[in-house]
Amino acid sequence: MSSSGEKFTWPPRPVAREAEKSASVVRTFPAPGRAAAGGRAIKPSVWASMERVFLDITARPLRDRAAEAGWAPDDPSEYCARCGRTLHAKAALPEGCDTCRGMRLAWSRIVRLGEYAGPLRTWIHEVKYTRWRRLGHDLGEMLGQALLARWIEHGRLSPEPVIVPVPDASLRRLLRGIDHAMVIARGVQAATGWGLVQPLHRRFGSSQVSVAPSERATNVARSFGIRKDSDIDQFCGGTVVLVDDVLTTGATLRTCAKLIASACRKGGKDDVPDVWAAILARTGEAKPTR
Repeated sequence: MSSSGEKFTWPPRPVAREAEKSASVVRTFPAPGRAAAGGRAIKPSVWASMERVFLDITARPLRDRAAEAGWAPDDPSEYCARCGRTLHAKAALPEGCDTCRGMRLAWSRIVRLGEYAGPLRTWIHEVKYTRWRRLGHDLGEMLGQALLARWIEHGRLSPEPVIVPVPDASLRRLLRGIDHAMVIARGVQAATGWGLVQPLHRRFGSSQVSVAPSERATNVARSFGIRKDSDIDQFCGGTVVLVDDVLTTGATLRTCAKLIASACRKGGKDDVPDVWAAILARTGEAKPTR
């Protein structure tokens, strides 16, 4: 026995080191990201982790790049609230501008950041083709702020809308490494606090940019559908905000809006949701489809 009354052991135990080792393995990790209400927890992908570690450290924030380029989101007075086309010294009435007035569109209102040109076009390409999730999320937040302002402006405070991103085909998501519309939609959700659901699915086929504008309605109609496990109660009778990156002919948004309305009718719901469209950019190539 030692003079201190402790039992003598040989060889001596590295008490301090064992304590350090025990403390080092008891660590806490941040919980994985959560999906929309009722969804499954989503574990960040390897690409997303690499992007956050490497790309986002060196890339300049969207706010700084926008300031340097002298770019800012369009004021609502600069584009038609129905079709989203730029107004060139033409006053738009509540029923639309000279281009869409008298047309029956699949959505009641549209909110955009700008024209599909200049810096905004470059940023959209960076999100879509270089898997830049941080930039997509920041653009989505900017879009969400504009959307929330229009929502409050029209006194539409409750019930809150439901965000529905335009889906991409699973194979195309795998090839690109990003679901760009979902990334943008999560930015919109962060800015608005509204719920986000995905009742739609998309089959792999020709992309809209690869077919002529006159054929896009047919191409998109056979590509989209309603998920069998979707809960239509989440969007029937309220307001649905369809989120996409670019609007050209409107064929994609039109198809998605009609599918959602059809699902409500088939489900025995009398109230078809009011649809708003939220896009990053609007091209000037063609008139919107009816």
